[in-house]
Amino acid sequence: MSNPHPRLENLKPFKPVGDKPMHGRLFVRVPLEIEKAVRSRPNSQDWLRNVIIKAIQTEETEQS
Repeated sequence: MSNPHPRLENLKPFKPVGDKPMHGRLFVRVPLEIEKAVRSRPNSQDWLRNVIIKAIQTEETEQS
């Protein structure tokens, strides 16, 4: 049963990155060596976000 009186002050909106607001989160499983490589990068979240964005843009360009 869920909490009938949740503490709403703990909820925080995603902070925008650049000119676009963040909307959600993606969770994927990867081999341990890939996880280590990603996490070892400075600003790993920004780096991974940029890699995903570039991959989508490349795929969309190739399809058109």
